[in-house]
Amino acid sequence: MHTLMSNEQKAIIDSTTAFQSIVETDLLRAFRDVRLIGFGENPHGVKEYFPIVRDVVKGLLSHGCKVLVLLEYEYWLNRSLDDHLHGRNGEFERHTFHDPDAGVFYGAGLRQFYHDLRTLTRSCPDRLSCRHVDFFMNPLNDERSEHARAVDQGKWDISRGIRQLLKENKPDQFAEAREQFLFQESLDAYVAFQPDVTVMLAGSFHVSKQGGCPFGDVFVKPVMARLAESINETPVSVRFAVLEGAYAKLECRSGMISKVPANCREWGQQDIQIEFKTSIDSLIGDSFVTALAAVSVPKQLLAAHAEWAANWDYLVTLRHGTADMPLDD
Repeated sequence: MHTLMSNEQKAIIDSTTAFQSIVETDLLRAFRDVRLIGFGENPHGVKEYFPIVRDVVKGLLSHGCKVLVLLEYEYWLNRSLDDHLHGRNGEFERHTFHDPDAGVFYGAGLRQFYHDLRTLTRSCPDRLSCRHVDFFMNPLNDERSEHARAVDQGKWDISRGIRQLLKENKPDQFAEAREQFLFQESLDAYVAFQPDVTVMLAGSFHVSKQGGCPFGDVFVKPVMARLAESINETPVSVRFAVLEGAYAKLECRSGMISKVPANCREWGQQDIQIEFKTSIDSLIGDSFVTALAAVSVPKQLLAAHAEWAANWDYLVTLRHGTADMPLDD
């Protein structure tokens, strides 16, 4: 067993590079010829995730690319998103952050990411667009409901129907309907902007390299796989993971939304913690990028790596992460 573990660790180490800035890595250079990039954030709530994605977008723009950024985030906010990116008003932020009616609570990382996109939009006004592609699931008050209807009454009706499937405990139908909504929003945004590169950010996102078959959790199907097929492009997927860190997550307690502490294990990081953390103990640095396509491990261990090595092209890992939404905020 010791020999097998040594082989496993060597396979990971040989394909892993420490970095200070993502712009200095082979990963960003590899993206120059890619038209479809998917970032999967796991765990949620890690502040360092957004600067890395921002630097990728900035790097693509610096090479003359026309970039579309798609976020798995509530589509009805698209109505004020353009104004926000062009610095015309603050309505977007009022509806987006710490809004108990919409159930939206995001911290400093996402807020800064939108600010960074706004800065990049000013620098490249005709080469950057950002769209939300997720339907909203949270209850809205009358003002928010009217705001959402104003975007598109048809989408409002569809999103209400999708949420009803969840209320009726029909997870398979819910997942299928949500995937279709996400895909259609993504495709519509792509057709409207005609980007050179599409970058998608999603919370639970997988794209399989083997046969083009998508892999995802029970609710979020990999929309990028369908988008890739529609535009005849091969996607490149990047998983983002943190080995250590304490975060805040939201729970509804006594009818109130409260922030409670959570660690990496609670965010589903067991596979990374067990199989990756030990391997990089010998490496110096806090940030790493692993070319998973280059990882070759003994056949006896392939099953243990199926979650990430078989379904992702790259793994960006932080040894330590900080909370996007701290408990004392």
